[in-house]
Amino acid sequence: MKTLATLLTIGFVAAGCHGEPVTSDPAKSAYDVQDIKRSAAGQVADLLNDVSFRDALDQRLRGSDDGVMLQEVFADVGTDLMSAEGKSAALEVSALDSELRATKGISDYTDSLLEVRLIAPAGADAAIDWANIPVAFTPAGEESEWREIEAFTASGERVVLDPAVQPDFPVLVAGINGREDLRAGLAYVNDELAALGLQPSADRLQTASTSTETSKLNYIRLEDDQEPWISGKAEIYALVSGVDFDQDQVAITAVDMPYLDHDGESYTPNQILIFWETYRFAAANVLIYEHDDNTNYQTLVQALISAVEAVLDFTAPQYSIIARIANEIVAAMPSGWFSNDDDYVDSFYTLEKGQHYVNYRGAANNATITLRPYILSGN
Repeated sequence: MKTLATLLTIGFVAAGCHGEPVTSDPAKSAYDVQDIKRSAAGQVADLLNDVSFRDALDQRLRGSDDGVMLQEVFADVGTDLMSAEGKSAALEVSALDSELRATKGISDYTDSLLEVRLIAPAGADAAIDWANIPVAFTPAGEESEWREIEAFTASGERVVLDPAVQPDFPVLVAGINGREDLRAGLAYVNDELAALGLQPSADRLQTASTSTETSKLNYIRLEDDQEPWISGKAEIYALVSGVDFDQDQVAITAVDMPYLDHDGESYTPNQILIFWETYRFAAANVLIYEHDDNTNYQTLVQALISAVEAVLDFTAPQYSIIARIANEIVAAMPSGWFSNDDDYVDSFYTLEKGQHYVNYRGAANNATITLRPYILSGN
């Protein structure tokens, strides 16, 4: 396997195949993230030649559908127990992890992103051959246009999998921990929006000594979370938007929905979704997106800024502008957001303060929610 320095210089990737060069320039496309994922899959395939690494994977993953951070596996093993080749591959994975966080713009928000997950048919755990299991990674581009899923083995063999049909044998998926990626990314996005004046001040949201009118999400169900078999659990978030209470400005808040893992299931989170003190008018929009792992959060912030700029021509904002804000946000999202970057799920336009929405369908008819008024009392 090539070293990271070689990858950066000549663009070689996993298993000796040519591809786009890895780069830390956040202005580059999401395909830089794709190169890192492909390289990581190749390095993990190399690591499967190390017995201690295979044993650690077996302890962590057998019988579980959850992923494990690669840095945690390395900690389990201890570098002293690894072969020279295993140590080299582990160092390359750590370097790729650092490059990945820099590329996404969230180096200050998380210490690790790369993980491995086991996808196995029911009852296949007993037959896992860790020395020969293929190591796959999620493709780039629009999911409906995926033609193959690429994987590598410890012997250097390239394996091609069907993106539409889960294999009848175990597969190891090397990639990005979507939950940690989204948590860190939304923290960065909200910090950037606040710094740009696109979120209310902390004083306005302070609820310690007063009562605050909110809307609480009691129920949500998605018909389609946009996720194929290789992608695992969905990571869903909402963009809540309206007109700022204090100034002639758009207010946007990114809200994580960490419980919402799968389509076709009902969730009762009792999550506060809208703080009405944020908004001048008694109405706001909720746009729901499914996060995929190619997202560059700096690009996401830039898209939101573009949406804001499109509606900054008002001097005396009227109630009717609320729906326009949501439309501009959707329009400003890069075209990749509708492929395997961040997938649009649904929109709820002009939700009103004090209203109880029961089994309420979104504009795209993909999400159903129950939202009710809730007074959040201070201590």
